[in-house]
This record gives sequence, structure tokens and C-alpha cells, in this order.
Amino acid sequence: MDPIQEAIEALNSREEGTDFSYREIAKRFKVSRATLARRHQGLCSDRAGGNQKHQNLSPQQERELVKYIEALTKRGLPPTREGACKIH
Repeated sequence: MDPIQEAIEALNSREEGTDFSYREIAKRFKVSRATLARRHQGLCSDRAGGNQKHQNLSPQQERELVKYIEALTKRGLPPTREGACKIH
């Protein structure tokens, strides 16, 4: 499990009302205090978790891009940014 997630679980499993220090927890799990505090407070989330807020392409755009890359691959050509920008 990710150390930051372990630290958050440790924070969430403590008895309600008990004092804690983000600095101490961060040091114990060897994570960033600022990141731990933001994640615990819900101010940011883990991008690797599949959070859809960070999706740059619509599902349709993603499908078209995949089809374009697959067509290039069949032709033995590498995908380039310039070529991808021509897809609409």
C-alpha cells in the first residue's frame, strides 16, 4: 500500500477527539506533511486513483486517439504530437 494512504488510514483509525500531529504522522510514515494534511482534509486527491476530475480527454476523444495510434502502429509509424493535434 502507498505510504501516504497508510498514514491517512492511521489518522482515520484513531479515536475521535484524540490529539494528533500531521508532522509526527508524516515523519512516522516518511511522507510529506503538507501532502498528508491536504489529502486528509480532502483538499486534493491521489491522481493515480483514477479520479475523473483529472481526465483531460472525453471518452470519445480518447477512443479516437486510440484508433489513430493503432492505425499508425499498423503502418509502422510512431505517433507524434503534431499528428495527434490534427484529430478533432
